[in-house]
Amino acid sequence: MQRGSGVCTKSQPLRVLIVDDHAVVRQGLALLINKQEKLFVCAEAEDVESAQQLIDTHHPNLVILDISLKKASGLVLLEQIKAQHEDLPVLIVSMHTESFYVTRALKAGANGYFTKQERAENLLLAIQTVLQGEIYLDKSLQNQMLNNFFGRKPNGNRPALERLTSREFEILQLLGQGYETRKIALQLHICIKTVEVHRANIKEKLGLNTTAELLQYAFKLVASKSD
Repeated sequence: MQRGSGVCTKSQPLRVLIVDDHAVVRQGLALLINKQEKLFVCAEAEDVESAQQLIDTHHPNLVILDISLKKASGLVLLEQIKAQHEDLPVLIVSMHTESFYVTRALKAGANGYFTKQERAENLLLAIQTVLQGEIYLDKSLQNQMLNNFFGRKPNGNRPALERLTSREFEILQLLGQGYETRKIALQLHICIKTVEVHRANIKEKLGLNTTAELLQYAFKLVASKSD
């Protein structure tokens, strides 16, 4: 059976990898999925590094991925998955309902976006939809995306955060979590100079003039997502 194929038999249920940094969430998702005859959770991961290893060893047919992971953004992992395993379906399951996250996830190659505010049984519909090769968005997200699309000015004046690359957004989040430049470099395995370049690009794209303004923006962003 090929990876990403929506066809399975009773002896060959589809393998699902869950990537979420909260054990209770992983357990809840696994409990729901493993009740299905044609699905089973083959592995669980809490960060990007372990998820990459498990994809190579377990060859899942579907990845269920949270955006907010401890060590790195799930969006970065999404881009890596699509670069290395183009046909592997990825369903985002996230607490974030903002159109910014949905847009960025879809642009990065996500096959669906399921919010944790939805009813649990709808997750099975989302999984089925994605495995059939279709894109899943619940009605509220569909309406939100349509409103944003038709309400967007013709000059392409996008919300500031949408101008950031996934790496820039990841660094902005780390800054909001109190990480200093050196610690960010160690966390992301890049040099300090590269982090400084990203910081400068972030300030320019967000229209910020000073480091103090950048940090204030980052702190507010992280605080708003944890409410």
